[in-house]
Amino acid sequence: MLLVPVFVLGQAGCTDAQLDAGVKSLFNRRSPGQELFVALQEDDPDRRRQAVRAIAKGDVVAQQWAVKAFETIARTDPDPQVRCAAIRALGRSGDAGAVGPLLMILNWREHPSRVPYPPDEEVRWDATAVLANLAGWGLMADQDQPQVRGTFTRLLQEDEDRNVRLEAARGLGCLGADRTTLDVLVAALSDRDFGVVYESEQSLIKLTGMTFDYDPQAWTDWLGKTPDPFALAGHTPTALMPERLSWWQRGVQGVRRTIIAWQGERKE
Repeated sequence: MLLVPVFVLGQAGCTDAQLDAGVKSLFNRRSPGQELFVALQEDDPDRRRQAVRAIAKGDVVAQQWAVKAFETIARTDPDPQVRCAAIRALGRSGDAGAVGPLLMILNWREHPSRVPYPPDEEVRWDATAVLANLAGWGLMADQDQPQVRGTFTRLLQEDEDRNVRLEAARGLGCLGADRTTLDVLVAALSDRDFGVVYESEQSLIKLTGMTFDYDPQAWTDWLGKTPDPFALAGHTPTALMPERLSWWQRGVQGVRRTIIAWQGERKE
């Protein structure tokens, strides 16, 4: 034990306060089990949030006890920021079992006993983003896809928060081929927010391998005469291949990215 403070004291350029803090951190570090107790029992929401983040950053993040704790906290904690930390921790875990709790959060009116606090825009944003990520990573069972698709569709069409709509549009492009989804995304090309329009076009491209430059009427016409709109799914449209883009088109893409950033940045 004596070697630890000797090593710390030997660090160059440290003040006495920094040395004291370094020694205390070495001896006061909580175990994952202790962090879990704080996350579930501490009265201070900041300490609960910090405990959740500490567990999520460790190598226990994907263990079942941790995933179950994240799910419980994400559904039931009264503080939105603690719930957001737990939702992001579920994303870090990469556990397919998180789909069910995330759907409960986003459809909270149907589960009042399981989700006692309505999710605010931050909670809905994180839950939608993590659900889209799980779909994109292929961590979603086939039987869950219809409900996830329905949830994304509702959020894209009805949610007041633009970030939720952005993630819902992205999420629809991560699910399997579905003709109704294409109609939903085409309709979203008329959204008042260009960020949502951009994500809807990107999802259409991903699902069909085609692009019509954000033109809903052109998409509608093409879908009306195409027997299999998913035949080229996963391909890059010829018009979007880097070598085919003119300096003007590259400039337009840059302006579009600037507009999206100006309207609001995505959460990491």
